[in-house]
Amino acid sequence: MAVFHMSSDGHLVRTWPASSSVDVYVHDYTGGDIYDPDLIRNKDINRWRGSSGIKIGPSADAQFKALEVHGVVIEGNQLTQLWNDLTLTAPDGQKFCLVANRSGLCYLFVNSPSVMRLRINDYFGWAKYGVKPPIRTSTIWTKCDLSSGATLVDVGQLLKNKEKEMDEMVKEKSKELDAKEKEVSVMRKLVERNKEVESLWERSVEEKDNQLAMLMERNEEVESLWEKSMQDKDRQLAMWEKSVQDKDKQLVKLMDAMQALIYEV
Repeated sequence: MAVFHMSSDGHLVRTWPASSSVDVYVHDYTGGDIYDPDLIRNKDINRWRGSSGIKIGPSADAQFKALEVHGVVIEGNQLTQLWNDLTLTAPDGQKFCLVANRSGLCYLFVNSPSVMRLRINDYFGWAKYGVKPPIRTSTIWTKCDLSSGATLVDVGQLLKNKEKEMDEMVKEKSKELDAKEKEVSVMRKLVERNKEVESLWERSVEEKDNQLAMLMERNEEVESLWEKSMQDKDRQLAMWEKSVQDKDKQLVKLMDAMQALIYEV
């Protein structure tokens, strides 16, 4: 028996209410992440074979006789039941069809000029067929089974888990904040210490400048005293030279007098 495997979340199963057969059809969504769009347009659908898509069911021209969803094969009476679950009848007798993927994401088929599939914020009830699709807890779809109304996810527990997760996140962020505050405190102390060091350095430089100025001033005083001392020495030397010259003159006169006295004798 030929079985079609819904191997992708992009595989969408639907019925054809206008048809007299109870076959279902599979199209392939090619518009991106199936969890994103509010509606799916015809341009985002790959119909594969023919305008109706891959045909699955009891009809002679059906390509497959059974449908496999997450490892569960749906065939025979269950396939007929799937057709009934996907086909909606309005009070006026008009029929509509649901479109679902293997994870239960559900759309209402609207036969408008652009042919749209409008998102329904409930999951399709695969559970009645024994299928247990993985449920994403962070999507726009509510966590309710469309056919039975049963809750697929314990929302209260989900909120408790989320609250616990948030508490853990707050604790983690508090630890990070405490660590950052300690880092900031250390940095502030380093900055203050750096300012103290800069102040001491500036004070030391200022003191060195003052000492240098005093040394230069003292040096100028020493040079002035040295020059004055040299001038005094020069004056003393000049006086000494004059005194020597006077002594020489007196000596010459004395020798002349002695010589004249010798001649007289």
